[in-house]
Amino acid sequence: MKRQTTIRTLAHLALAVAVSLTCAEVGFADVIVTFPSASSTVIDSGGGSFDFCCFWDQSRGDSISQTYSGTALAAISGLDLSFTVDQNFLTSGNEVDWAVLVNGTQVGAFVWTAADGTGVENLAFAFAPIGGAGTYTLAIDVTNTVPIGGGSIGIAKVGSATLVGAVPEPASVMLLLSALGVLVLSRWRDARITFDNLWRLKWS
Repeated sequence: MKRQTTIRTLAHLALAVAVSLTCAEVGFADVIVTFPSASSTVIDSGGGSFDFCCFWDQSRGDSISQTYSGTALAAISGLDLSFTVDQNFLTSGNEVDWAVLVNGTQVGAFVWTAADGTGVENLAFAFAPIGGAGTYTLAIDVTNTVPIGGGSIGIAKVGSATLVGAVPEPASVMLLLSALGVLVLSRWRDARITFDNLWRLKWS
């Protein structure tokens, strides 16, 4: 009876794993956070009251960053950003280049030019899974220095970021389920052998 209970428990575990992986595949793990936000760490010219302004200097370390804990995501493999450039003082031919980072790893880049004016920027990045055990630091860093008199840009204090949970690779899923299947089969064979031995002893 104890072995049968163990087998049933393992079978239920295999089913639970399969169901949880299926749920992950349909995107239930994505987490949306506010980025940028009024709580972000910002290096800029310090001239904005209702926005972060202004950005133009890599050597100064112009950037926006913020750490998010308790996301319950073991790893992420995608990041979607949406924010507003609400001021653009760039003169013709100038631009501000940016790197996008997750936990210190660059996952993408974007450029804002004089011709882009102002408006909402929507970006989506996909990358190899980055583990964070539920904690992720997002950052956008300026990677160039606009010449003196070339202008700068300002970014609104409220935007959004979607952390896309990493889905286990099919090969990893099959390996896990196969291992559970072998374990269940092994337990079943042990129980069968024990039963057969008892049957022989009874009639010998």
